[in-house]
Amino acid sequence: MKITRTDIGAMGGLSVVVTWEEGGADRFRAGDELPVSDPDST
Repeated sequence: MKITRTDIGAMGGLSVVVTWEEGGADRFRAGDELPVSDPDST
């Protein structure tokens, strides 16, 4: 994961936007569980 930020969707809902180091981005609704860990910590 490279960057995380919040955003307001077209219908006014809050979301979290994650930008991946490998390229690309995904948007998740606020309130969704986003398990995040350091890949080397397992």
